[in-house]
Amino acid sequence: MVQVRGLYANIDKEVRDLLYKDFHTGLNCTFSNHVSYGAITHSGRRICDSFVADSKTLLKSEIISDVKAGIDSKTSASMKIEHAPGMKTVFDFFYPDRESGKGMWSGVIVTPSPGAHAHAKTVYLFSSSLVYFVPIFEVQMELQYQTEFVGISSSIGLIANPVVGFSCMFGEDDLSVGTNVSINTATLKLTECKFGLRTFCPRYITSLNLNAKDVTLTASIYHLINCSTYTALGYEFALSPSTHMSNVTVGVQRKLDPFTMVKACVDNFGKVRAAIQRECKWGPKSLLTVSGAVNMMSILKSAKVGLSVAF
Repeated sequence: MVQVRGLYANIDKEVRDLLYKDFHTGLNCTFSNHVSYGAITHSGRRICDSFVADSKTLLKSEIISDVKAGIDSKTSASMKIEHAPGMKTVFDFFYPDRESGKGMWSGVIVTPSPGAHAHAKTVYLFSSSLVYFVPIFEVQMELQYQTEFVGISSSIGLIANPVVGFSCMFGEDDLSVGTNVSINTATLKLTECKFGLRTFCPRYITSLNLNAKDVTLTASIYHLINCSTYTALGYEFALSPSTHMSNVTVGVQRKLDPFTMVKACVDNFGKVRAAIQRECKWGPKSLLTVSGAVNMMSILKSAKVGLSVAF
C-alpha cells in the first residue's frame, strides 16, 4: 500500500518520474562507490560542445553529510541532523551565493606610519597593506517533521532579507492535502503559493495542483496496470487561463524482462520521447540507458539521442 508522502514536493512523484525521468540527451557517465557508511559519486555530462562534471560525497553517521563540487567552481553541501524520530534539521550551503553569483569579497587592510606634521595636522604615509578575501556563500536552514499522517517543512535563508518557506502535507493513504508557500521578506511578496490534493486507490494515484501565483492548474493520473511487469500509464494536464495555454502529456512504461525497462511519452505539441534502460551485471545499481527525443513538427532539426552509463 502506498503511504502518504511526507513532503509536498512529492505529491505527484510517480507521474513525474514516468513522464520526465531518464529521458537524457547527450552523453552522461556516472561512477559510484557505495560502502556501509556512505558513497562517493563522480559524474560527467556532455551536451553539444559543453561539458559539466562534478563529484559528490555522502557520509552517513549521526549527522548525514552530503558535499558536491563541480568543475564550474560551484560547491554545495548539506547536513541532516535527526533530533527525534521524524524530526530533522537540514542545513544547506551554496558557494558562490546563488543570488549574486559572487564567491569572494575582497578588501585591503592598510598599515599607516606617521609622517611629517604640517599645520598641526598629521600626515600618514602608508607603508604596508594586506589584501584579504572573505568568502560569500549562502546558508539555508530547514526544519522537517514527518509522521504517518502529516509532513511539515519550513525553511529560511540565513542571510539579510531571506525567503521564508512553509509547506505541509496531511492525510491518510487514500486522501491527503497540502500547501506550499514562500515569502520574500524584502518585498513582502509571495514567491510561491501552491495548493495540492492527492488521492490513492488500488492501481490509481491522482493529484491536483493549483499554482495561485502563476494561475496554473495541473492534474495528473498514474495508472498501474500490471504490478509484475511495472506496466503503467501516466497522464498530465496543465491549464493556464492567464495565457490561454494548455499542455497534455501521456506516457507509458513496461518491463520487458526483470532487467530491461522501456518507456515513452508524447505531448500535444508533437514532442515524442523514448528510453530503454538495462540493468547490467557490472555491479550493483549498474544501468545503461539509451534515449531519444524528436518533435514531429520538425523531425530533421529536432532529433536528439542520449546515452547514459551508471556503474
